[in-house]
Amino acid sequence: CTMNPSPRQEAGAAKYLWEQSYPPQVSWSDELAPRPLWALLDDSAAKYPTAACVEFKGRVFTYAEIKSLSDRIAKGLTAIGFKPGMKLGLFLPNCPHFVAFYYGGLKAGGVIVNYNPLYAEEEVVRQIKDSGTDYMVTLDLAVLFNKFAGVFERTPLRGLIVSTLSEQLGKLPGFL
Repeated sequence: CTMNPSPRQEAGAAKYLWEQSYPPQVSWSDELAPRPLWALLDDSAAKYPTAACVEFKGRVFTYAEIKSLSDRIAKGLTAIGFKPGMKLGLFLPNCPHFVAFYYGGLKAGGVIVNYNPLYAEEEVVRQIKDSGTDYMVTLDLAVLFNKFAGVFERTPLRGLIVSTLSEQLGKLPGFL
C-alpha cells in the first residue's frame, strides 16, 4: 500500500474505494505522532467520560470507569513487582475485565499475551512457556481457575491474578 499518489492519479481523486467515504479533511498522507496505545483510552475518557465504552450483561461501563479501572490495575501490577517489558497473560472471556486489564497492563509497560479461555491445561502450559508470560489474569470461575492447579510447578509463571465476575453479573448462573 503506497502513500504517495500515482502520477496518473487525478488531483483530489480517491486512490482507494474506501477513501471515498472519508471526510474531506482525512488523508492517507497525514502524519501521525507516535503514542502509546493506552493513550487512546485516556483521550476517549477525557472527551467522552460518560459515554458507553463496554456493555456487559446489561451493565454499561463508561470510558471514565474503564480508564479508572485500568489506572488502578497498572498501579496494582507495579505494586506486585510487574515491570516494563514483562508479559501479562489474559486468560479471560469477553468481559469488562479483559478491557481493563488489557489497558492496565499496557499502562504498566507490559506486553499483553492473549490466551483462549477454552484452552485445556496443557495448552495453557505450552503457551506460558512459549511466550514467557510472567503474570496471568483469570476469573474465579471454576471452568477457568481450575486449569491453573498444576501450572506453577511446570512453568516460569510468577503469579496468578484472580478477579471476580460476580459484581458484573449479580448472581452467577449455575453453569459457571
